[in-house]
Amino acid sequence: FEFPVRVWTSNNLDPHYTVIELQALDRIALLHDVLRTVNDHNLVTVHSRICTEKGAALDSIYVSTPDGQKLTDQDAVDRLENDLKNLLT
Repeated sequence: FEFPVRVWTSNNLDPHYTVIELQALDRIALLHDVLRTVNDHNLVTVHSRICTEKGAALDSIYVSTPDGQKLTDQDAVDRLENDLKNLLT
């Protein structure tokens, strides 16, 4: 069966950080690969909420730029979301 993969970011869910919401089939090393991708985009992971239910990963990753700001550059957001979607599919 096909499981819907979703990646979206929000600057409205937290007053200090950008939140990346992920939904995908869970697999070994998924979290490692996601956090490596976030790091490759020069973002700092400050908090994460990880949930696995019935084989699905439903994760929230709270990130900031190296200077502690939210990610506001739309091109950077689009690149991050695209890289994460490619990773998860």
